[in-house]
This record gives sequence, structure tokens and C-alpha cells, in this order.
Amino acid sequence: MRDIVKLFKGFESINDYMNRDKVHAAHVELVLESRIYEDEAFLDFVVELSQKGLIEKYQDVAVKARVYF
Repeated sequence: MRDIVKLFKGFESINDYMNRDKVHAAHVELVLESRIYEDEAFLDFVVELSQKGLIEKYQDVAVKARVYF
């Protein structure tokens, strides 16, 4: 989980070479399919989504965060 958060945070620096929406969707899918969570890493991921204004787009993560926490 922590590695996914690092990738999500670091993605902005390589954004010129990839489709941002597809990469964000792939990260979200990895988090949603994960069965093992690290509390702090999952919270960091939710915070990153929120800061980028993506929490509204990926509401499944917000719902999972409400259930998880």
C-alpha cells in the first residue's frame, strides 16, 4: 500500500509521458482491490486524492475509507 501511495505522489513529475486519468484510475483500482491495508498509507492515499480534487471522481475510495475507519 505504501508503494502505491509513493507512486501516486511521484506521478506528477512524469505526467508528460503518460495519460494522467488512466494512471490515477489504475492506482485507485489497486487500492480498491487490495485486501491488506496499512492504516497510515491508506489515509495518505485518501488525503492525496482529496488534495488533487479526485475524491469526488473516485467516490468508492471515500466510501471504503468511511467503512474502514
